[in-house]
Amino acid sequence: MLGNGHDRRRLWRAVFPFPFLRITGGWVDALGSAGILLLVAASRLLLLPRGPWEQDEALLACGVGDFDPAHHMPLPPGFPLWILIGRLTRLLGVGDPVTALQVASALLSVVAVWALVGLWGAHAGPAEAVAGALLAAFLPGVWFHAARGFSETAAATFAVVGLALWLRGGRQGFAAGSLAMTAAALTRPPLAPLFVVAVLLAAWGVRREPRRLAAAAALCGGAVVAVLAPLVLEAGGTTAFLSAIRSHGGEHFALLGLQPWRVADIGFVRGLGTPAAALLFFAAAAVGWWTLRRALGWRFWAGSGFAVFLAYLLLFLHNRSYPRYWVLAWLLLAVPAAVGARVVVRSVRVAVPLVVLGAAVAAWWTWPAVRYLHRHRLPVVEALEAVAGEGAGVLVFEDQLFSFRNYYAKQRLLRVGSLRVSEIPPRRLNLGGSPLWFLTESEGQDVPSNASQALVFACPEPRVARLSQDRFLRARLVRNPVLAWRGASVPEVDSTERFIWCSGRSVVVLPPVGGAGQVALACEIHPLLGQVEVAATMAGRQVFRERRAAGRQVLVMPLPDLPERNRLNQIVPLELAVEREVQLAGDLRRLAVRLYRVSVEAPPYPVGSYAFFPETNSLLAAAVAGTGTYPPEALGDPPRPAAWTGPVATFSMPLGTGLVGVEVLAPRPGPVPVTATLGATTSTLRVGPEGGCLVLAVPPELAHGRRGTLVVESPTFVPGGDDRRELGVAISRIWFAAEP
Repeated sequence: MLGNGHDRRRLWRAVFPFPFLRITGGWVDALGSAGILLLVAASRLLLLPRGPWEQDEALLACGVGDFDPAHHMPLPPGFPLWILIGRLTRLLGVGDPVTALQVASALLSVVAVWALVGLWGAHAGPAEAVAGALLAAFLPGVWFHAARGFSETAAATFAVVGLALWLRGGRQGFAAGSLAMTAAALTRPPLAPLFVVAVLLAAWGVRREPRRLAAAAALCGGAVVAVLAPLVLEAGGTTAFLSAIRSHGGEHFALLGLQPWRVADIGFVRGLGTPAAALLFFAAAAVGWWTLRRALGWRFWAGSGFAVFLAYLLLFLHNRSYPRYWVLAWLLLAVPAAVGARVVVRSVRVAVPLVVLGAAVAAWWTWPAVRYLHRHRLPVVEALEAVAGEGAGVLVFEDQLFSFRNYYAKQRLLRVGSLRVSEIPPRRLNLGGSPLWFLTESEGQDVPSNASQALVFACPEPRVARLSQDRFLRARLVRNPVLAWRGASVPEVDSTERFIWCSGRSVVVLPPVGGAGQVALACEIHPLLGQVEVAATMAGRQVFRERRAAGRQVLVMPLPDLPERNRLNQIVPLELAVEREVQLAGDLRRLAVRLYRVSVEAPPYPVGSYAFFPETNSLLAAAVAGTGTYPPEALGDPPRPAAWTGPVATFSMPLGTGLVGVEVLAPRPGPVPVTATLGATTSTLRVGPEGGCLVLAVPPELAHGRRGTLVVESPTFVPGGDDRRELGVAISRIWFAAEP
């Protein structure tokens, strides 16, 4: 079936020639050949990425530890041989599942480069084969994915070995080549149709040898059973396994056709860096492939059909924009590209250095991306590590991040409780946890709040985005978030302000609190609504009901004592109702109010230091409700931004233990007395155009109440002429300095 021992050794030497350099014919060739292989191996093994950098890597790593495709571990249909290779690598001493897959992929990528020399050496020329293989090793898309946990590199390696066995071994290599192609199909089932077609094309060459065909069929069939049977049993049987395949297949095909057709966005182009580089590479490969037609004979047309079918599968039945899917195409085209270079320059001695130079340029271009993956973790993973050390609390994460959560939870690296957004109880919002974490890849549904702490993790290296799937490269981790939950749209940015539109019936989820207090919503009622009634209910208790005019404002409402929720550290649902909504032309949403900020003024959330200017946007940013002020102007001596007040101005503001300062000026005749009152505390100061500052200590009753009203009073001043306003003094800034 595989020939005698002599035939097997001859076939091995043909597929994996050594030494493959042809310089002196002595030890220099062997040393140089070993050096090339060691260089390729070192470029992979010494630069392994830090953990998973894509969700499929995390899924496959989960499958190495626990093959459970019904729960998407790994992503069906399972990649069975790749799972077994990962497990074998772990048995050899690589404990971490992701690292095991990375090491296996790295080593197999070296095998692929070596097999390329054997595949093409006899037809393209030994020098062109070596130069092309070296180019293949360092093409951006190949090198970037060589040491990853994906199955693409491994499947491409088996396919290259299979083609080499057929091309160099002839009939003797048919069974072994078919076995290698079967291994490729078992490693990456989405490309199984391609590998089956390849076996059928190869079988045409031995169609008159039924015993050889039968032996190869038995060998391949046995391999399929040996690989699949244990994993099917582990997955729960044939029914469960096939059900997972159908489920994932339906999801996969539903998403086809949504990717762009721009040339620059095709994975083949992205994985070569730039459209110009991709065009040059493809043109050289096309010239080289056409040049090889006489040397290959009928295999040229079989190979052309193989290439067309591969392109069809990748363009129409895969996500065409993902570079990693094109690894096999790049590997197979590299040596023909070297042949094309020889044809163009008409000299092997010139073409080979040019191709090697191309490999060096490709490596130089790819190096920042490979180095970044080696030194850093994926932003989503960085966020998980940031919360991993917390011994208590709950992590809520967007559904598409489940693979990373699963992997780190299974590795016992994530000790907090966790659940997906979709798993939050839909009717009774009784999720409990302190602290509560919210992890999102997108902008998230969280509203800025004093109770929250947002951490942003991002990958700044543009070549990583270019060569990868450009996913999970930015993550937001929010501690104790305020979430715009039901009836809310997606976050938007107007100028520099982030906001979320809500409908007339919406739910805002507050983080767990330890007692009573207040909640302030910095919002804008839609300008087209006019006067509307606004009501708010917290955990079933109505806490607010007022008629409000449209426009930007702060709604302050009490947060009642909720003993059961407080004891269990449960989230607090705030139901917001606005009596009318607006639907704009071309916008399917029903809009009532947009939220800018939510101030949670209840334990355990302290009020930090802040400052504001008596102007609408600044008041909103600080969740302060102000009255009795005019639009800002340039006032004082020297002139500076300030806002006139009336004789009395009030500011309802969040407070804690600390000091409140009011920076005032009086650009009017004579110094005037200004009085600032905060609860039982009063401060008076005579000020003129140069200004001054009143400082008050927050009285204990307001510090514990979390909110108080600052009152600023001064004698009335009417400027005269056309200005009939009744003015007091001007305020340039109000600040609160929390006690350290």
